Amino acid sequence: MAQKQKRLAEYQPERLMQARKLRGFTMADLAVKTNLTRQSISLFEKLSNGITPSAETLISLAKALDVNITFFTLPLRKRESEFTATSAYNFRSMKSALNTNREKAKVCLHLLAGMVDFFEEYVEISNQLPKFNVPHFSELTDDEIEDFATETRRHWGLGDGVIPDLTKLLENKGVIIGYLDFVNGAGIDGVSAWIDDKPVVALSNKATAVRSRASLAHELGHLILHQTVTNEDLKKKELLDEIERQAWHFAGCFLMPQKTICNEIYSTNIDNLILVKERWLVSIAMILLRIKKIELISQHQFIRAYQKLVSQFGKKIEPLDDVIQHEKSNLFNRITELLNDKAISQKTDTYFYLGLPEDFMMQVLEIKKPDLPLTDNVIKLKFS
Repeated sequence: MAQKQKRLAEYQPERLMQARKLRGFTMADLAVKTNLTRQSISLFEKLSNGITPSAETLISLAKALDVNITFFTLPLRKRESEFTATSAYNFRSMKSALNTNREKAKVCLHLLAGMVDFFEEYVEISNQLPKFNVPHFSELTDDEIEDFATETRRHWGLGDGVIPDLTKLLENKGVIIGYLDFVNGAGIDGVSAWIDDKPVVALSNKATAVRSRASLAHELGHLILHQTVTNEDLKKKELLDEIERQAWHFAGCFLMPQKTICNEIYSTNIDNLILVKERWLVSIAMILLRIKKIELISQHQFIRAYQKLVSQFGKKIEPLDDVIQHEKSNLFNRITELLNDKAISQKTDTYFYLGLPEDFMMQVLEIKKPDLPLTDNVIKLKFS
């Protein structure tokens, strides 16, 4: 039988764009770092007229972008393409966040989705988010949002108690989650979107534990409530503000069901609120907003309690922020362990087959690029 003809690895222009955005560079930034022109970078990313970088140029680009040169020849996996996003990109970010930072977060989101493509060759990762008939966000009421939050819990067989590990719960229900370093993308706490048929969330690993949980519940709200929202909608401030408010309302309802949280607040005294925070794993500020929303306290009581909180601890720090443990994303680690245990693929092989930037892999899989193992007795002496 004739052997299949072997081919040299081919340059993938989308990978250059991915790597550039992942590092938060504009084309002009990268041009300066590589002594190339901006026009050259643009040509290489678009593969205009079939122009590809030379081997020497690829080495220079790889060094500037801190990726292995083989990243530029790794074929793009289906869900890594931005064309596979079937919803808007919902950013948990400050208004001051730069566009380059948002682009970086989007690349992270698609790299996570691409990892699903890779692992689904071996395991099934099913989406178990409930499918509700959600009204258009312009017609969605707060009571309906509270009902959807409650029904989401019921869909997953949950009562109205504390959710001890929100990340584990959502991963078990098919949400793809990555805690990543957005420190160079200041102002971004996270981003979520439907990528093909997968709900994907990328969150900053620099936030406090309770802030991360709130952001994750917030993104869950977007994934459930706002599948019909468009990126154009999010460019309009008044629409964006309402969409964000709805997602925050969902987060409060989901993390602190009215039925149970009412029974645990007997005072807005800071000491009592610290106890509630320790039990429910949400910030004191979020607790105050929630009990104000359900009219357990008045606007005046809310302002007074919040001002007292800020005067004692400031706006950015709360009691227990350094005590409550961060949740971890374990989905990809569990799959990697499974493939290793079943002798399908060793952990180090999985790392190499994925072929993604090392720092990204270290954060998602918590493994480092392995050194080749030394083997004893490579030469066997005839007289030994």
